[in-house]
Amino acid sequence: MADRKRFPLIIKYNYVSELVRCQLCATHTSIEVGPELFRENGGAVCHECGLLYAPELVEVLPHAQRLFVEACGQLWSHERQMD
Repeated sequence: MADRKRFPLIIKYNYVSELVRCQLCATHTSIEVGPELFRENGGAVCHECGLLYAPELVEVLPHAQRLFVEACGQLWSHERQMD
């Protein structure tokens, strides 16, 4: 891995589900609301590029997404339904 260029990637909260271009390879990728992979300076990154450039973040991402869903479920379960 020493000869492969590293890009600063992060996991951050994404506010909207949409189809975007990966900032590393320019292929279309679908991102969902919740934790997703991004370049440190902005745009979304596809799963394949994540595996190539930051496999440790890709390994953590499903856990972050599961925790996000669980947290939202707990929040929503406390809301009162309006009459």
